[in-house]
Amino acid sequence: MLRKSAFWWSSLVLWIIIATYWHVCHIRQNCESLNLEIPSLFSAKEAKYSLSNSQPIAENKPNIEQNTILFPASQATRMEHSGEVILDSIARHLSLNPDQRLMIRGSYHTSETNPGAFPNLGLARAFHIKEILSSKGVDPAKIRFGSDSISTTTPPDNIVKESITFNFYKREASTETDLASDQTFTSIFNKIELYFPYASINYIQTVENRKFLEAAKAYLAKPGNRKLVITGHTDNEDSAEWNMQLSIKRANAVKNKLLKLGIPADRMRVVGKGETEPKASNSTIEGRRANRRVSLVVQ
Repeated sequence: MLRKSAFWWSSLVLWIIIATYWHVCHIRQNCESLNLEIPSLFSAKEAKYSLSNSQPIAENKPNIEQNTILFPASQATRMEHSGEVILDSIARHLSLNPDQRLMIRGSYHTSETNPGAFPNLGLARAFHIKEILSSKGVDPAKIRFGSDSISTTTPPDNIVKESITFNFYKREASTETDLASDQTFTSIFNKIELYFPYASINYIQTVENRKFLEAAKAYLAKPGNRKLVITGHTDNEDSAEWNMQLSIKRANAVKNKLLKLGIPADRMRVVGKGETEPKASNSTIEGRRANRRVSLVVQ
């Protein structure tokens, strides 16, 4: 009798476990969020993983291989035109994927002579490649660089072949610098936005907003009725009245800088929008950062 009772109690407990699992995992879909171990007698759903913002990414990236950018031994400047196709491909990829960043690592043999001011030749080589990419239109703020030592023996042909490696990744957070570097110049008739460090009226300068200002200056130097409209925006912290004043103050600060660049005062118009036209939610830090901006467009 006791054995039969124990069997039924064991069956009941097992049934409760199975029913609980089925309800939580298959009906409520909460197994992943609860980090539950799935019993082997059930077939688990295929796991789906998303890359965190700091992890390397591989999708749609250029076909990058090592040994394509060559450096003479003990020199920080690449051999002429070495790796040009790869560097053009990287620059194009970053322009099409503004949320991605690039890590460049330069390698060096510890027996090589370091002729420059960098702590090692690998850093000097990586910085050299960063400058080349910057000359191709990549915003320097999107590039980080580091170094690795690869051996103690100088290459027999005095050419360092495993010299540069690249790694794409997504930014960890949307800082003001990130937001500024995401802006792309297409035309002076398409809006571009300037971003500011917290509590500052000095906007973050990038390659793209400099292109916009150079094109706008050339256009506005010619006779015409169109003007450069400078519109200030804020987040919703503080009062609406204060934010309106702050947006106008920030827009005027930009106007004063543009006057020094040679854009005529009568070809510019300042507008303040305060907190009335947010581009992101003010409920998050990232959203408030995105809303503190000044937009430029020729109209």
